[in-house]
Amino acid sequence: MFKKSDYAWTDDTNGESRLNEFGLEWTVEMISMSDIDMDASSRNNARFDPVSEDLVSDYALMIESGDRFPRIIVVRRGKKYFILSGNHRSRAWDLLGRRAIEAYVVACEDAMVLDLLPRLFNRVHGARE
Repeated sequence: MFKKSDYAWTDDTNGESRLNEFGLEWTVEMISMSDIDMDASSRNNARFDPVSEDLVSDYALMIESGDRFPRIIVVRRGKKYFILSGNHRSRAWDLLGRRAIEAYVVACEDAMVLDLLPRLFNRVHGARE
């Protein structure tokens, strides 16, 4: 039987719009949590503060209560995925013991674009104040 928290993800129309503006190809996929490089992802150039464990806990409680969040956005680098948007959301999902997460997987190798995207996404989905 499925729980409410099994359906935590929804479309990210802002994220999709940004990806399309850059002409990037993307798909929605289930990816293994173990394939995400959480440490490298938390050090992207959009992060001025470390990931807030309090916010991660809040998000986990909200997910368990049935709240829905925009899918995370990742890019594949070698065998690992790097989070462009969704560090707190993915860590909350991991905290709940989930082994896979639904994500937008972006096809991009342009270093400048990959540097810019987390900054743009963080303006909309950044940690609350």
